[in-house]
Amino acid sequence: MIRTPSIWLQALLFLAGLLVGRLLPAQEYYFRNFSGKDGLAQSQVYDLLEDRRAFIWMGTWGGGLSRYDGSEFRNFTQAQGLRSNYVLSICEDEAGDLWIGTDQGLCSYDGQQFRAWPSPRNLLVYDISRGREQRLWLATQRGLYYFQDDSIQSYPTTHPLLGNTYLRCCLADRHGFVWLGGSRGIFVLSPRGNVRHFGIEEGWNGALPFELLEDQTGRIWIATEGGGVLCSDG
Repeated sequence: MIRTPSIWLQALLFLAGLLVGRLLPAQEYYFRNFSGKDGLAQSQVYDLLEDRRAFIWMGTWGGGLSRYDGSEFRNFTQAQGLRSNYVLSICEDEAGDLWIGTDQGLCSYDGQQFRAWPSPRNLLVYDISRGREQRLWLATQRGLYYFQDDSIQSYPTTHPLLGNTYLRCCLADRHGFVWLGGSRGIFVLSPRGNVRHFGIEEGWNGALPFELLEDQTGRIWIATEGGGVLCSDG
């Protein structure tokens, strides 16, 4: 026979539940809006990066680079050596140096000073990704470039669609492949230099790729402008 708990036991269980509920942290979220009045250099922010020292870096369109330390902002502009105040991308290398892509090419910051690297005129560096052999891959409006041995070079390719095409994002994955997203679809560059193209027939939905991400399983996620998110199947 199943016994029904007494009314006193039921009351005790009810009170215990209330007590546990009060002790558990409530999952309440809120957002704080940072703007110019808080010290942010400019309201149009194109990229974000948390560096190894837990600083949050923000690339702005017209205001330069902002750094947030958890309590206040510090801003960097051309007056401090930044190549341009129009920042599109930020990347941190193995040494902890920052690489900043702008509307006028590439510059770096070692924590003390900026260095502007010779770049093709009006080169828009939309994205930067760390590859192998201390190479930085650059997605630009003129196709794929890379930085290595203190020099920016256009990546030589004979692929009819990749050369001089508008690229918005790039990603060097764990296997050494470089993924590229642009106006003509998705490209994958192998470590041997072979190029594979994914267009409409191969599953690209025609929307401009804006961001690339490799997850823990090695799948590649592609955020697009107006076309949702694409995911590779391995």
